[in-house]
Amino acid sequence: MPNPDDTPEGRFNNLIIDIYQRTGNQVVILIDEYDSPIVDVHGNPELEQLNRRVLHDFYRVMKANTDYIKFVFLTGVGKPGQINIFSGLNNLKDISLHPAYSAICGITAQELADDFEEGIREMAQTNGWTVEETLERLKKQYDGYHFSRDLTDVYNPFSVVNALFDRNIGDYWFQSGTPTRLLNQFLENDWGTPDLEGTVVSQSDLDRGDVLGNNLALTCYYTGYLTIKDYCQDDGEIEYTLGYPNVEVRRGFFNNLLLAVRRRDAMETNNFVRSLKRFVRDDDIDGFLHELQS
Repeated sequence: MPNPDDTPEGRFNNLIIDIYQRTGNQVVILIDEYDSPIVDVHGNPELEQLNRRVLHDFYRVMKANTDYIKFVFLTGVGKPGQINIFSGLNNLKDISLHPAYSAICGITAQELADDFEEGIREMAQTNGWTVEETLERLKKQYDGYHFSRDLTDVYNPFSVVNALFDRNIGDYWFQSGTPTRLLNQFLENDWGTPDLEGTVVSQSDLDRGDVLGNNLALTCYYTGYLTIKDYCQDDGEIEYTLGYPNVEVRRGFFNNLLLAVRRRDAMETNNFVRSLKRFVRDDDIDGFLHELQS
């Protein structure tokens, strides 16, 4: 019979207790992508169920050790109720759409100006831009995320840090991984148009956050490809208008979608896009249509 202390939940349990006993302080637990083992294997019911059981046993350790825990912070794309691995852990608070926390996972414009002044100045000098031009380019490329109806602008921190380090405005987010499951979901469902800009969803839709279902707009929102652009309230019902947050995300999403549809390598896809741009610049509509039809 296996030693229970060698299981993931056993080691987690012992770690919490050991830290408390050694320090006399309650433990703070930070878990990123808590639901990744479920979301990443969606479509494989057997593996999904296995991972769900493992995570259920792992996370229930926190409920059993509340006296030793001060604070728990979980991030992921799925809602706790939908992922269904927290039975017994009923004191979680979902802050996904709460205005007080709308800028907690990004960089605001004020933070960019205050905390990254040196990097912005160096990028400006390297490229022959003014500081104002540099800020405008950074905003267009990486800003535009909104995570509540207060519409506080948030920059993508991963992309901003990489851009300032390289002193270059590039597409960094999609270099960290291709959204394979999202693209497959897009291609397997009759969504109609590939342009999700302006999609309207209700407050209840966003609260439900069904990233494992067939609502592509919700999946795109909770995985960072769409964001809140506007909202309206009518007779107590709130509706959100979603759209691409910035140039980096929109271009990256469509380039990856184009690559998946055409089944070509990245260089060939980029050449195809450049040829379309060239026909537009030359006002050659016949050439553009011929290339598109090809």
